[in-house]
Order: sequence, then C-alpha cells, then structure tokens
Amino acid sequence: MELVLFHLGVPVFADAEEIVNLGTVAVVLFVASAIFGVLHRRDAKSAQPRGAR
Repeated sequence: MELVLFHLGVPVFADAEEIVNLGTVAVVLFVASAIFGVLHRRDAKSAQPRGAR
C-alpha cells in the first residue's frame, strides 16, 4: 500500500506505514458496514410493519 501511495506522488514521511494501516482498516470497516446495511435493508423490506395483517 505504501508503494502505491508513493507512486501516486505522496512524499515519503515517517508515519506512512501507520497511516496506510489505518486507511486499510477504515476501508475494510466501511465495506463490511455497507454489506451489513444492504443485507439488513433487504430483511427490513420483507418484514411486515406492526399492526398490519
């Protein structure tokens, strides 16, 4: 990941590895939450509202 950033023109700095690691974790959490949201939305659509028969 660091190599990709450096090829994109991001200058070399001391904490680049930590920032890349945090960015990777953030992307993974975002993707997981998006998948959960899509699955939950599908379940919520199939459920009937309270009081409806």
